[in-house]
Amino acid sequence: MASDHQSSESTATSPLAAEKELAGDIEKVEAPEYGEAPDGGLKAWSVVACYFVLAVVSWGTSLFSWSVFLGYYYGANVFPGTSLTLYTLTGGFTLAAGTVAAPFLGALADRFGYRPVVIGGAFLSGISYIIASFAGPGQVWMIVLFQGITNGIGAQASWMVALAAIPTWFTTKTGLAMSVASLGSPIGGFAFSNLTQYLLDRVGLAWTLRTLGFICIGVIGVAALGVSSRIPPQPKKQTFDPKTFKEPVFILCFIGSIVSNFSATLPLFYMTSYGAQLGIDTTTVTWILSFLNLATVVSRFIYGSLNNIVGPLNILIFCNIVAGVISLALWRNATTYGTLLAFALLYGASGAQFTSQLPIVVPSIWGAEDSASKLGVMLASLTFGSIFGNFIGGRILDANTYPNPYSPLGFSQDYTTVQIYTGVIWLISAAIFIAMRLKITGFKLLVTV
Repeated sequence: MASDHQSSESTATSPLAAEKELAGDIEKVEAPEYGEAPDGGLKAWSVVACYFVLAVVSWGTSLFSWSVFLGYYYGANVFPGTSLTLYTLTGGFTLAAGTVAAPFLGALADRFGYRPVVIGGAFLSGISYIIASFAGPGQVWMIVLFQGITNGIGAQASWMVALAAIPTWFTTKTGLAMSVASLGSPIGGFAFSNLTQYLLDRVGLAWTLRTLGFICIGVIGVAALGVSSRIPPQPKKQTFDPKTFKEPVFILCFIGSIVSNFSATLPLFYMTSYGAQLGIDTTTVTWILSFLNLATVVSRFIYGSLNNIVGPLNILIFCNIVAGVISLALWRNATTYGTLLAFALLYGASGAQFTSQLPIVVPSIWGAEDSASKLGVMLASLTFGSIFGNFIGGRILDANTYPNPYSPLGFSQDYTTVQIYTGVIWLISAAIFIAMRLKITGFKLLVTV
């Protein structure tokens, strides 16, 4: 019986969490007995597969297609008089609204089960696109409200809650499972950036939005049926634990996440408009964005294989440093198709990894217990960067936009300040995560964390 108790206890927290508990950084909480996680098997991997499908659609339609929509709205002057700042903010609102709702969505999932929340998110995303499709020339507010805010909440309910279910099924293979699942988002970016451009060119804006809405309802709604947590709902569970914010490691992770998201989406959102500034046609720029997503797919597979060897936090720090360096050194000098493609590939392998690595870092440090609520609180930190980071980026570009009769767009933009801003923010965030690592391991370099 003693050995059974020890086995059960060892699955309740990660090795790193146990080490930190002994150090007094994390308060130990006894977990209820739900049996040992299978660490594989048909049921466990089916949850991973369902999340993969959810990620393809929810990330592909919400975040990665926005660069195409932004270029279309601004370049074609669909809503006359609308500034680039507002368009950029709309993409930021998609992320911000979802991250604000994340703690509440996580709490709902912990209380009532994961599947109902994911299904609700599918319908909210789909209906948001359909309503946005009826926006007229003077109704950009409908795009902001429905394609931006409510769609963001629906997408977050779909992918975040489904992702949080995965660690409940695995122990030693958690990093691999999470990395395999996260391949869905860049594949969705590859598929839906091209599909969005294809539809805009052939059926126009309204039916493009409606088509994406029908896809969200149909595909996500069906995939949600396979989402479940090994840990049953807990109706009496406390929604927030204030003690979480007394942990120095959690605070550093929270702040690092805030700072990272001030720059994370800017290269993604501006890829289309920056390419047009260089004279690259829209279809070709869309393919560059697709190659960025392919680089993200390949890199996530590699990082997924290395998570249990190198450690997810170490990988996250590496990616943030690389994203900062290439934003300062390569993006600033990307003046041709080849150099822009090179930047896109490297950014896909670095900066675009943040949103997939953070959900792996959280359970690796704090364990899978209450993962939906903890991950929801952590993802809420992304709100500030999603709003203010994109606002700052948009304002910088608006201030550096001037008429140019020789440009096919009728205007020119100087991206230098945005590029410097992006690179510096990435390096600051890397420094914060390094401080977090030092708090966990001290000055030990060769430690998997």
